[in-house]
Amino acid sequence: MNYITALSQNSPTAISDALSQEAHSRALFASDPDHISLKNPYLNLINVYQHESIWKSNSSKNASDDCTIIMPLEEKRRRKDGDLAIEPGGNERFLRNWHFFTEGTLNGLDWPNVFAA
Repeated sequence: MNYITALSQNSPTAISDALSQEAHSRALFASDPDHISLKNPYLNLINVYQHESIWKSNSSKNASDDCTIIMPLEEKRRRKDGDLAIEPGGNERFLRNWHFFTEGTLNGLDWPNVFAA
């Protein structure tokens, strides 16, 4: 079962299965970097905009006590439990919001090998 299917079915092993797949890919990269399965540039990546409906919000009230919220939002600006956790609208909307969030400070950054979440 792939990660998206498992996650959409609330499989209790979805995340551990995905982490196992990542560990396998890392081990393969270390032992055989020319392996055919490593040629996929999108290996282990998920296009969240092809599966928008499965990304649901969880209230910070449900967060464990050891969780630190770095930039808390006012209650009225928080998404409710079960609301879509990503901004719909695809890459174009994401880039517009990213520019707004960063106030343009990252314009001109060389993005290869950079991951932002």
